[in-house]
Amino acid sequence: MKSSPSEQKYLRQSYLRQRYLQQPVFRRGKGLHSGLEYGLSIEPSDGPLSLCLEGGEALPLSRFSLEGGGRGSDLIFPDESPFARKRVRTCEHVLSALAGMGVWRAKLTVSGTEAGSPGFLEMPGLDGCAEGLAREILEKSAPVGDASVRGSPVREKAELAPFRPAFPVHSGGVAFADPSRTEPSQTGTPRTDPPRFAVALPSPFFHVTCVIDYAAAPIGTRIFEYGGGPEDYLEEIAPARTFVMREDIEALRSAGLALGGSLDSAVVVDAAGTETAGGLRFPDEFVRHKVLDLLGDLACLGRPLAAHVIAVRAGHAQHLQLTEKLRSVLGGA
Repeated sequence: MKSSPSEQKYLRQSYLRQRYLQQPVFRRGKGLHSGLEYGLSIEPSDGPLSLCLEGGEALPLSRFSLEGGGRGSDLIFPDESPFARKRVRTCEHVLSALAGMGVWRAKLTVSGTEAGSPGFLEMPGLDGCAEGLAREILEKSAPVGDASVRGSPVREKAELAPFRPAFPVHSGGVAFADPSRTEPSQTGTPRTDPPRFAVALPSPFFHVTCVIDYAAAPIGTRIFEYGGGPEDYLEEIAPARTFVMREDIEALRSAGLALGGSLDSAVVVDAAGTETAGGLRFPDEFVRHKVLDLLGDLACLGRPLAAHVIAVRAGHAQHLQLTEKLRSVLGGA
């Protein structure tokens, strides 16, 4: 039976076209929140994606606690680690670049000075997106099974089987009242907005449906479907930059966040329009960036995921809750 065009696209996506990193990749730059300089090395490995601090032992991503309530995704070292409870912030863009390129075996090392309270380190900001890093990963990697990596002692271990949940896994779904979005009812009580949630449905392929809904007219309500491989990621997802509402900037900086952001690395949005270096890269850049974030958050599972992931008005908190639930299902499988 011949595959449909959509099935043919999914059959060539990253989970079935994994790549093996052949050379290390290095980055140095400001953290988006702390504004401090951090270093990152991504090295070939025969184990799954792992993370360490400079001079320490790398641990698989699956052993880290996850937190997404602070305008980014935090990986928190487990209690048994020498770095117990230390956290590395804003990991989503780096992990998204790796997942988007199909690289599931690599060792990540972060170096720099702790910031804030409680103390944290941060991934380099990557200009608010994943394009430059993803392109370098592509250039320094090869498809698993390619002749150029034959003879490598880790070649037989390079492909990591996707996790395929057999039933729906869900996170979020709690409705909330947001008086900034709607007029009060006759009783003076703000209308309850629709819930935020993310769900992974059984599927033979990886596919994302992402819906965002913002009161600000430049963003509005958008939906984006994605299920491609490295080339699709580079074209459709990697260039999309993070964004922030202008009215939130002062509060964020007062809280010690967004200190490394600029118009070169973010899109600033208000009711009048958008402001960013070079203008928008896509009319729907905002929802594409949400997909970028989602792919990075799901990569905290530590392996590819074969599922249809639907994220509606979801943020890092819902993405990471879903990832933790998927980890629990995987651990009990």
